[in-house]
Amino acid sequence: MVRRNAPVWSCSSCYSIFHLNCIKKWARAPTSADTSAEKIQGYNWRCPGCQACHPGPCPPCKDFAPPRLCLCGKKVITTRCSERKSVYTCGEVGNKILECGRHHCDQICHVGPCEPCQVPIDSSCFCKKKSEVVICGELSLKGEIRPDDGLYSCSSTCGKKLKCGNHVCAEICHPGPCGECEFLPSKVKTCYCGKKNLRVRRRSCLDPIPTCLGTCGKLLPCNKHYCKDKCHVGNCSPCSTQKCRCGSTSRTVECYKTTLASEKFVCDWQCGRKKNCGRHRCSERCCPLSDSRNTVSGNWIPHFCSMPCGKKLKCGQNSCEAFCHCGHCPPCMETIFTDLTCACGRTSIPPPLPCGTPPPSCQYPYSVPQPCGHQSTHSCHFGNCPPCSVPIAKECVGGHVVLRNIPCGSKDITCIKLCGKTKRCGLHSCSRSCHPAPCDPSCGPSDPVVKGSYGKVCGAPRRDCRHTCQAFCHPTTPCPESRCEFPVTITCSCGRITATVPYDAGGSNLGFSAVNRKLMCDDECAKLVRKRVLADAFDISQPSLDALHFGENAAVSQVVSELLRRDPKWVLAVEERCKHLVLG
Repeated sequence: MVRRNAPVWSCSSCYSIFHLNCIKKWARAPTSADTSAEKIQGYNWRCPGCQACHPGPCPPCKDFAPPRLCLCGKKVITTRCSERKSVYTCGEVGNKILECGRHHCDQICHVGPCEPCQVPIDSSCFCKKKSEVVICGELSLKGEIRPDDGLYSCSSTCGKKLKCGNHVCAEICHPGPCGECEFLPSKVKTCYCGKKNLRVRRRSCLDPIPTCLGTCGKLLPCNKHYCKDKCHVGNCSPCSTQKCRCGSTSRTVECYKTTLASEKFVCDWQCGRKKNCGRHRCSERCCPLSDSRNTVSGNWIPHFCSMPCGKKLKCGQNSCEAFCHCGHCPPCMETIFTDLTCACGRTSIPPPLPCGTPPPSCQYPYSVPQPCGHQSTHSCHFGNCPPCSVPIAKECVGGHVVLRNIPCGSKDITCIKLCGKTKRCGLHSCSRSCHPAPCDPSCGPSDPVVKGSYGKVCGAPRRDCRHTCQAFCHPTTPCPESRCEFPVTITCSCGRITATVPYDAGGSNLGFSAVNRKLMCDDECAKLVRKRVLADAFDISQPSLDALHFGENAAVSQVVSELLRRDPKWVLAVEERCKHLVLG
């Protein structure tokens, strides 16, 4: 360590600092002499820091290095010794054989391996089912190839006819010719399990292969267990039963798949049980906690609710940021760093303060004047002021009397007198005690008056019949045009029937006419009425009424028939005029 008060020496080239005593020892040592340097100012020793007698780095070596090949190996390049670490290329196309063994590199002499071959080749798969353009560098085949034989596998079953002509190749799309049929008599000498030799000679690959009565016993794909089924056709069944996570479903698989993380069996059953928050339900497929007897190991907790709570905290400003939970939310952890003042600003609480701290209570009087003009008598507060309590004289809402010593802020002052105002019908007065408007509680000032709104019958005389109006009280005059229901007793024209009907019954009610107050009980009665009208029109006496015949019993003369044949329009027009004359 070179301390602050130690004598030192510094090099003029590298500016290294040494103890003065140490540098003296170095100068007297024979290893410090620099024989290649000239004597300058009487000394020729080297600095222990830079080991030189010159400033800066040493000049590069100017000798020539041994010749070497370029990166592509076509040319020999000779460089100086100091340039040996530099990368030199010949600047020509490398033309190296690529990894595919079929094409050459078309890039300029470069560093590192050549890029994969990008030459496109039109070819089909080995089984000739698919054809597409493939990249030469992506093929697994190296060296010379024949595109007609196929260059890639389509991963489907080969399906080519075997030499036997009865079966097809069951292997995945492959290069080269297909193998022999595995059912040939020359290949099959035993039953399916291989324990019993065939007693019957098979002549063709189509002949069935008999099975024995023993156990299969073949080694399963797990290489641990053996097939326990009887001698059978086809592949052996799996060796283990695997349950899903929730335990509601099981399947049969190879035993080694039950220990693999990628082969975990998950069913489609949704849990539906409540999570730890008590509000949401679990929608996990094959949840292990759907059965209360199951337990979960590790960091995964299916029934832990990961939804944010979001409820307002007690401070009323912030929301709960914790996960959804049951019970009360934790207190707000925010802090207020500003002064908390009252409404008038004369009372304050200095920060820091917990979030949700209420404003301070102020004992000073409220300084804002009241809308009524009176001086406020309450202390400083936030929000609307309470009603003014100064006693004044106020008139009741009905305009009957003026009451004294009523608080200024009181509204709807009522007395004990009756209202007496005219209702909207214009005929009756309000019988309620003093109350705010309107007098008709069922409708507003601008609402139309509906039937039964006042609860009283009109009772005014009608304009047409002079009977009293039985409708509910209404604002229109005269009374509305409605049918008079006052009962009247009338007798039919022939004097056989007497009936009691409403006064304004129409002509369609039992043949009653409101004009002549006549009741026609049947067709004969109606004919009698028409004969009397005709007799009055032609001044015919009563005994000769039977001579009048018309309608379905009237006889038509030959002259009328001839006129009808010649000019039917004129005859029909005369008949219509006669009907109007008789019937009115």
